[in-house]
Amino acid sequence: MNSAQLECDTTLYKRIVYDKQIYKYEDMPETAKYNLNNVFPVLNNPLKKEMGFSTETKFIKNKYLNYYNFIEDFYKNYINTAEFKAIIPHDGNGFLKVNKVAIKNTTADSNKLLFGQGATDISPYFGLSKNGPYSLSPLPHIKFIFVFHNADKDLANEMFKWFNGKMNGFSGLKSFIKLNFSIDAANSIIFDNLEKPIDEIRQQLSAKAREPQTRYIAVYISPFTKSKTDPEKHKVYYQVKQELLKYEITSQVVDKTKLHLEEFKFYLPNMAIAILAKLNGVPWRLNRTISNELIVGVGAFFIR
Repeated sequence: MNSAQLECDTTLYKRIVYDKQIYKYEDMPETAKYNLNNVFPVLNNPLKKEMGFSTETKFIKNKYLNYYNFIEDFYKNYINTAEFKAIIPHDGNGFLKVNKVAIKNTTADSNKLLFGQGATDISPYFGLSKNGPYSLSPLPHIKFIFVFHNADKDLANEMFKWFNGKMNGFSGLKSFIKLNFSIDAANSIIFDNLEKPIDEIRQQLSAKAREPQTRYIAVYISPFTKSKTDPEKHKVYYQVKQELLKYEITSQVVDKTKLHLEEFKFYLPNMAIAILAKLNGVPWRLNRTISNELIVGVGAFFIR
């Protein structure tokens, strides 16, 4: 359907197609505005919802295969050009060709990782639990606050126990990642509106006093999983993280549905590692000489 036929809020339009070209809605040519019959909005999730289409996210198993041709075209048109080579010289051979003999083979000890005080191990879990992280968090004062719905107070207390090593199956943050921290219960945020908590969270963040020279990290016990298909519930996940960042509070989200699982204890090591990294620590690194190299990785992904 073209723009003249649609009866939608124009704030839902992000991109449009006009005269075989894609434009941002705000940047459409003047001629397009005179010819709305030839302006076609590009579907996005909010527009799909408005028009009654499914907004279920489609997960691509192998994103690399799906985007191989796009990567090739980008390389040929922008990277393998005289203009780019004048800035960053390269051989122009495209993708690195790996000798078949080298496939599935590595050098000796290439799986060794460095941990605290120069210790090495091939297992991230056992290396970290026995020796501590390669680099501790340099922050002297770290305080955790909890953000949760008022019906989830017991879950917040349970997370408190997990972090302090008072639950079977995980030794706690002080033992596992050598993180010296405290819990700031007075600054924790409890909200009542389950569907739209952001206003309450925003108000409490603005009212609560925080100590100077202290890094705060929030544990958000989310009623909704990150992969929730309902756009409004999915949006809350990111709104909370964004609001916390306005106050320089990093966050760790915990899916409340996983807290009841027997295997939740197996999530804790990964969660602890993520927390350490967010607090400027380094869990481990490869046992290799450090070299200053530019590495361009392919992995960014965007769903309209």
